[in-house]
Amino acid sequence: MPINSRQKGAKAESDLVTNLKALTGLDWVRTPRSGAGPIKGDLIIRGFKEKNRFTVEAKHYKDDALTSKLLLAKGQQNLDRWWEQSLEEAKVMRREPLLIFRHNRSKWLVATFIAPINTEYILYSEKAIYIMALNEWVIQEEIVWTLD
Repeated sequence: MPINSRQKGAKAESDLVTNLKALTGLDWVRTPRSGAGPIKGDLIIRGFKEKNRFTVEAKHYKDDALTSKLLLAKGQQNLDRWWEQSLEEAKVMRREPLLIFRHNRSKWLVATFIAPINTEYILYSEKAIYIMALNEWVIQEEIVWTLD
């Protein structure tokens, strides 16, 4: 039976919502009418629609985005495409882009402009973004999720 990519994406987003709720104590939800509605991004904090600091884009793919291919064929890698989508949606929402992604059965990773202080990371200089484990980033960096 073929895998339905929408169902797979919805399940991944639901899993990420559960993870983010546990990590932050905030009421994360999947964005209503994600992609088709006025709110861009895949996840938001309920009750803070206008105060979410980030536009969160979630990706879950069979193939890992961080491989030796990352240094080849610029602009054609998943990570490049995902980050561009994150930037576009964040610009529309006037928020900071936050890309959260993983491949099958792996830890969630986060890509952001925010330079970590206490967390190990990879600097993807092609896009000037920091990539690290989501749970370590949230816990170690004490991320502020909403605007004042």
